[in-house]
Amino acid sequence: FSVGFLCGVPTVPGPFPDLGPIRGSPPHLISPPSGCKFHPRCPYATERSRTEEPELVQIGREHFVACHNWQAVRADVEARRSAAGNGQGSAPVVEYTRDVQEGA
Repeated sequence: FSVGFLCGVPTVPGPFPDLGPIRGSPPHLISPPSGCKFHPRCPYATERSRTEEPELVQIGREHFVACHNWQAVRADVEARRSAAGNGQGSAPVVEYTRDVQEGA
């Protein structure tokens, strides 16, 4: 889900990226799957994702992630942005909301 969302952020100037569908359905709220709740629809899921729920980990000053494979996800998003030529391939994904202020 995060990759689709992050790759869909338009840049100025630059082409608007194609948005692809997110496969599968959201997790069932009453009987969620074991492990990571998003593993049935995640292309980065591993056996660990299917059996072990990821812990919330701080990866930046105000940025947290609950994913066993967040480094691979970030690398893939950066590679896609670089390949799309939008000039943000080298910018860390975790910094895109750094300057957002509540009520601004």
